[in-house]
Amino acid sequence: HPSTHPWPCTAKIPNPPPRRVRLPIIPEILPVRKRKPKSSGPARRRNESAIEKEIVLHARKLGLLCYKFSSPGHRGVPDRLFFNKRGKALFLEIKRSGAKPTALQEYELRALGRYSVLAGWVSSVDKAKAFLDDFSEI
Repeated sequence: HPSTHPWPCTAKIPNPPPRRVRLPIIPEILPVRKRKPKSSGPARRRNESAIEKEIVLHARKLGLLCYKFSSPGHRGVPDRLFFNKRGKALFLEIKRSGAKPTALQEYELRALGRYSVLAGWVSSVDKAKAFLDDFSEI
């Protein structure tokens, strides 16, 4: 029998997907999810940026010049570069609590050491402060 469409069509046109309608949130009907409070105890690990901020503040109080160090095209270099008032430089790799440097980072720290450059890594603020206290007096 002839088609009732104005053009010949053999393919079926799928139904469009149903539109999603946003319903207003009514607190009395929907349960409110309560978030767990973040723990601030000793079991919580601090991230690298939080440790780094505190270390840089301490270094500036000691009168050290601080730079964020990056070397495009050369991975594994330490995060921070510090200078004391006597012109000595220190490269410092900062890790989050309990973490260790990668093999590439350890290689770069040893390479700097072969050229008699002061370089090291820390994973806690207390160790970094002690390290910087000693460095500021060199």
